[in-house]
Amino acid sequence: MGTFTFRGYEVFYRREGTGAPMVFLHNGGTSHRTWEPLIERYAAGYDVIAPDMLGFGRSGRPRIDYSLDLYVEMLGALLDHLRDANRDPDQLRVLLSLAEHAESFAGLERKPEGVPVCVIWGKDNKVLKHSDGARFCAAVQPDREVVIPGAGHLVMLERPDEVAVSIDAFLAEHSETPVAAA
Repeated sequence: MGTFTFRGYEVFYRREGTGAPMVFLHNGGTSHRTWEPLIERYAAGYDVIAPDMLGFGRSGRPRIDYSLDLYVEMLGALLDHLRDANRDPDQLRVLLSLAEHAESFAGLERKPEGVPVCVIWGKDNKVLKHSDGARFCAAVQPDREVVIPGAGHLVMLERPDEVAVSIDAFLAEHSETPVAAA
């Protein structure tokens, strides 16, 4: 467990395990807890970091405009914080599960340079439609896009085993550390 300050507000994150860093980002309206089954799974071989985005979970809840741009900036601040804490940011595996209003997707024009990105989306997401996910992926151009049929907005809770298989395949492609699928 840890915190850092972003724009004067406290941001909470859960940190478990050792190894190459892996960051899990939660959907809008939730917290890092949506990733708990997968945090426990990957903490055996990775340094898993799961923040509560500003405005959610145990993080500060300022009265400000929440946007995808804000969360991208917050993610950068988290990575800076981790680098300053003597962790290796070059190995970060960012697993994006961003749920914002479709209008906000235009704020992220491309994926971060040098950071492998995997987007996992529930095809039956009623909060953000599959077409919104396709639009987001067209803009971000992730290294891997996974659409899980029959899953909704909380795909990581609804189908954790399928999400884990997708993550394992992604890590096998982008990691020098062998990944075993369970």
